[in-house]
Amino acid sequence: MSGSRISSALAGVAVCALVAGCARGPAESPDGFRLLEAEPERLLQRIAWLRQLPQLRSTRFVLHDPDEFRELIESEPDEAELETSADHPAFQHAFGFAGSHRGASESLASVRRDEIVAFFDERTFTVHVREDAERTDDDASLRPLWVVAHEVGHSLQHQHFPIPDIARLTNEDERLAALAMLEGDAMLVMLAYAADEQHAPLTRVIARVERAILADEAGQYPTVSHSSDVLARAPASVRERLVFPYLGGALLMGSLYRAGGYPLVNGVYRSPPRTTEQVMHPEKYLSGELATQVGTPRLPAAYTTLASGQLGELQVKTLLRACNGLEGARVAASGWGGDAFTIGKRDEVGVLLWATTWDADADAIEFERAIGATAHCWSREFGPAAGATQVLRHGPHVAVTRGLAAAHAPPVLAYLNTLPAPPTALAPPLGRVALRPPRPAPFREATRVMGTTVVAPYLSLMLPIPQGFTADVRDGVFLKSGGGAGTLLLVVSEWLVRPDTSERLFSEFLGSLSKAAEVDRSDMTPVADGALVTPLGTAQQRTWRVKGTPLHARLVIVPVCRGTGALVFAHTWSDPATLGQIDWVMANSRPLVHHSPPLCADLDP
Repeated sequence: MSGSRISSALAGVAVCALVAGCARGPAESPDGFRLLEAEPERLLQRIAWLRQLPQLRSTRFVLHDPDEFRELIESEPDEAELETSADHPAFQHAFGFAGSHRGASESLASVRRDEIVAFFDERTFTVHVREDAERTDDDASLRPLWVVAHEVGHSLQHQHFPIPDIARLTNEDERLAALAMLEGDAMLVMLAYAADEQHAPLTRVIARVERAILADEAGQYPTVSHSSDVLARAPASVRERLVFPYLGGALLMGSLYRAGGYPLVNGVYRSPPRTTEQVMHPEKYLSGELATQVGTPRLPAAYTTLASGQLGELQVKTLLRACNGLEGARVAASGWGGDAFTIGKRDEVGVLLWATTWDADADAIEFERAIGATAHCWSREFGPAAGATQVLRHGPHVAVTRGLAAAHAPPVLAYLNTLPAPPTALAPPLGRVALRPPRPAPFREATRVMGTTVVAPYLSLMLPIPQGFTADVRDGVFLKSGGGAGTLLLVVSEWLVRPDTSERLFSEFLGSLSKAAEVDRSDMTPVADGALVTPLGTAQQRTWRVKGTPLHARLVIVPVCRGTGALVFAHTWSDPATLGQIDWVMANSRPLVHHSPPLCADLDP
């Protein structure tokens, strides 16, 4: 089975960001798995079109009841669950992960199996789905077909690209980087499907997801952890390793998509990321910055080796976080250049030898301070059984020992600082690529009434208030005549402006109006349709009259932000004088500035 099984909890933080961003007027999605069961080939074609890859081999869908699904995933191991040195109990104890989460018994495999709702089996090109996945809480935002799209993304990967042999990657850092490429690309497919369903540009969705992931990361993925009891109980190293391929991968592949679209994303398969550092810092991947080779430390005589390997930036950050805080750990780990460790024991006494190298002396000094704080924390929090910790820095190299007697540590520390090789030359894997830095979410300054004018800074818009009208700006802009003879409502549509979305806006407005007026839609007679020139740009408008009454209604759609959204004006009137006042508002509405409004940083980042 593929190591590319998606967890609803892990995708949840990204999808929450998407749905929250599209809450104003989202499109309805198909109910549950109706499309999956009724028209599977149509669904496959849609996902393949969104990923811009043709189907070379059809993919089957199979729904399972929960018990059958669990038996299926437990029948054979997942490649992503195969143990590496990071799963060894000695690793957890030597680096303080076990002690920082006393009583935790959840392994990487048990957490993964608890969270899976669908997975792709590349042997049979089948997406297996737990049929109860469509039953979500009222506030849940993960739709089952989005999960299915993610898994079909894995099918397309196997049809078009060389797939790293995850089972043979015993280096945990390299394994996580390869998984991040696969899961990050599949996250793009899921987000593309969701964006299409929401009539939103994928670049906007990616930008919002990036903001959500980075904001949630500041609290160490509380949204993800809180959505899963078993995930919350897992040790930090397990939780981070499980979450990282999805969220870290989404950041890497999303930034590459924004820089060069799917052609650039496809190019990553020719030269996959080799370290979590490259995933966490896309600019380092694009520059070709590889890990500096560090020789595996040799244990002193009479010690037996238990585990050896490389931590990488992700695990270093996780290690330092317990005693240095989130931001301190991030800063101290960000200059990682390479490392190697060996864990052994003599009788019942354990020993850790860890050689690290850093991009610059300043980075090494920062790590030296952070690992020193960690050593004090280990001794204070986890007891004397953890063993003494000794640290020695020499230029950009920092050596760490744990468990050696103080008298024996100095020559071992000096030896460890000889293990790093010179840094490797840069070799950009995709040529010269310029990343587009993510635009921060704009400040949403509140709309306010100033005398006889409505000022909406977020929209960069000023509207006059006609005589005899009142203004309500609590939710959009709503102007209403004193006698109830007319109204003007302004809201923002986040849908891409296209003929189909405009028709849907017209249809939904007509439905809402007929319901409010308590008349049949057939009684709404169109009297005007076409372009309308306004000071805010050329708009599309449609006007109706309610049969047998003087009531008229008009919807005006003004594209903004390169057509990635629209200002939507809804007008009603029952006499020509009121219509004249509404037209006066439209004719005298003005932008506050001549450059893009803050709204466009949201709609077209």
